[in-house]
Amino acid sequence: MYLLDAGGELLALPAEWTDVVAPDTFVVVSAGRSPFHIADLLELAGLVEELAARDSAVSRRLRRDCRQDYAVRPARL
Repeated sequence: MYLLDAGGELLALPAEWTDVVAPDTFVVVSAGRSPFHIADLLELAGLVEELAARDSAVSRRLRRDCRQDYAVRPARL
């Protein structure tokens, strides 16, 4: 759906954000208690898992690099 903003610029909005498209049957049946589809939640969970794994790998690499860069060697007496 397209509309003009106050400055006369053309904006695009997803039709799902308007009343042009019929309401999602799942959301209607769930009476608003669950606005998310299971497929979308599973996709989100996969993305979170991927980001967590990537973050974990980066954290391990940073810890390893820091230990190597800042290792304290005992002084000889």
